[in-house]
Amino acid sequence: MIPSKKVISNSTMEIEQLDLHTCGGADDCVVVIDVCRAFSSAAYAFDAGARQIYLGGSVQEALQLKRINPGWLAMGEVDGLPVDGFDLWNSPAQVSKDDLSEKTLILRTTAGTQGMLRCGNARHLLAGSFVVAKATVKLIQRLAPQRVSFVITGTRDGVGGEEDIACADYMTALLRHKPVNLEEHIQKVRKWDPARISQNPSMIELLREDLECCLQVDRFDFSMQVFRRDGRLVMEKVYTISG
Repeated sequence: MIPSKKVISNSTMEIEQLDLHTCGGADDCVVVIDVCRAFSSAAYAFDAGARQIYLGGSVQEALQLKRINPGWLAMGEVDGLPVDGFDLWNSPAQVSKDDLSEKTLILRTTAGTQGMLRCGNARHLLAGSFVVAKATVKLIQRLAPQRVSFVITGTRDGVGGEEDIACADYMTALLRHKPVNLEEHIQKVRKWDPARISQNPSMIELLREDLECCLQVDRFDFSMQVFRRDGRLVMEKVYTISG
């Protein structure tokens, strides 16, 4: 559970944690976090070769973009479940096995993409998850903002979102050059319960595979930055770690 606004500051950078209800005014560097699963799935999609990912607010918007752009693939979920007409589920385990070379995706999810759309006026807009955490911190350091706003998308009415809070706390520690108890953060993520999405045994098993994918801390050497293009938000991978 996070307060409506949690702020950590020093002379060089102010860091705060917001949720979907309080993030609309964030306008400097905003990191929208969705560990389980949107921005883990997006990272695995980029690793599978995806060129760019457009963000959709609704199923209808995603399907319309797909209709007018032959070859684009729709990926996402509604309340965690697959969507009729979408090409890909919001599943990092599934996405990691696909060949998405040079593909453009349209991502619509219940939490992560909604947070992005609410923060569309930010000066710098990034997608956060454990698999790209260190690379995201490197990009933040390169951008050198005065304020970093971590948006916790997994919380509902102040409840839940432990996995996103853990990711925000991990990135905050890296930004502050403080010691990190990574196992403590990982145990918080393991509280994510697949049964809250589905009671189907086969789907629960896949969701458990997803969780293991989401827990691959710092797996990728790129971050994910969102830009506005032709009136829409589009995510691209940005390499920030080398050597």
